[in-house]
Amino acid sequence: MNEEIGVKYMNAWEEKVLDRQEAYNKGIAKGEVTGAMTKLITQIRLKQERGQNATQIAGELLETPELVNKICSLITEHPAWDAEKIYKEL
Repeated sequence: MNEEIGVKYMNAWEEKVLDRQEAYNKGIAKGEVTGAMTKLITQIRLKQERGQNATQIAGELLETPELVNKICSLITEHPAWDAEKIYKEL
């Protein structure tokens, strides 16, 4: 009986560890995406400030014109927003 309870406990513990690892991995992946997007938004902002249009920026950064246009619009509409706020709005 005690051995059976011990096995159930170990199985539950292993599941909990796996769930935590999965959540951690998802958090890392989300953080990587967020970091990449905020870097992209910052680059777009700098290029836009230098007078480049969305088509030029998209070509240089190898991004879709639709995404760059949306980011440029948000930067123009909300100049005080930082890159993270713009990313959240996307």
